[in-house]
Amino acid sequence: MVPKKKKNVLQVTLTNKGVISDHIPVISAVLFCLFYLTQFNPSVLECADYYFLYEDECVDDCPKGQFASEQQQACMQCHADCASCDGPGEDDCDVCRNPKAVRYNGECLARCPNNTYYDEKTNECRACDESCLTCSGYEPTDCLSCDTNRRLDDSGHCVWYSQCSMESYVGLNGDCQQCHTRCHRCNGPGEDHCLSCNDPYFLLNSTCVKVCPVGYYADDKSERLCEHCHFSCESCDGHYSQQCTTCKPGFFKQAGSCVKTCSESYFGNKTTMLCERCDPSCSQCEGSGNRHCLGCREGYVYMRQWGQCLKSCPRGYFKDPWSTDCHKCHNLLFLFFSFSSHTGRC
Repeated sequence: MVPKKKKNVLQVTLTNKGVISDHIPVISAVLFCLFYLTQFNPSVLECADYYFLYEDECVDDCPKGQFASEQQQACMQCHADCASCDGPGEDDCDVCRNPKAVRYNGECLARCPNNTYYDEKTNECRACDESCLTCSGYEPTDCLSCDTNRRLDDSGHCVWYSQCSMESYVGLNGDCQQCHTRCHRCNGPGEDHCLSCNDPYFLLNSTCVKVCPVGYYADDKSERLCEHCHFSCESCDGHYSQQCTTCKPGFFKQAGSCVKTCSESYFGNKTTMLCERCDPSCSQCEGSGNRHCLGCREGYVYMRQWGQCLKSCPRGYFKDPWSTDCHKCHNLLFLFFSFSSHTGRC
């Protein structure tokens, strides 16, 4: 018998002391070492991208109290103050370990510092308006106390103790600064910091303008303001709906008002967008003249087919007893009444 060829198998063996047998080539020894270190020494295990080492396993999300360190590609312990975090520092907390603590810029504190207030929705300390020492919200009217240079007024503002002239304002260092030339009173240096305006300007929001824009009118009776027109007016000379000069699209002009539907005895001319008077016989109409009536005034009957209001129904028609409409007589009735002495309409 022909002896079978032996397969070329790399045999790797260990002695009792963990030494590689002498008959294994050097290159095989190197490969074996790498295999041994990987399989029997997990501390050198590396995870694939987007996975992190945690207790000898690769996980895609670190457990509570640890954060994923991209630099070390492992889950690392949060700071002792943090129940969860996004970094190792005391100001990296997402949630505080102490349920009574509040969070400010990522740090867990016993209470909110000055110039901040507690936001119950987020359990965070948020910044007050810069004028407040302590506050209940972010608005300048939410101040609870002020620094030594200011006092709390009745509206919740912190205002300077020093008083400036009408046309000046208190600067950041507490001194009086001149308002912009257009402003009569102001709360800052710019033309958009005005509280009221010098003649001939009008206040639009916080800016003084010579002419109020479309949709506003100039009210010079009190504080020279640009006031909103009525919602139906495109332009106006007063606040009320009867003071429109032009109307917004979709509205008809009737006298000084802008209306969606013209009043009785008027119709909306869609070319001029004006409410024009109907024919005197019509109580309602859809156009000018006496052939566009939709209803009649008292004392008139309605010929619906013609769109006319008449004093009486024409020959061959009779008045409906339940309305003002004229109805056509039946042919036989018309002939009967025509040749008889009967006084009926037909």
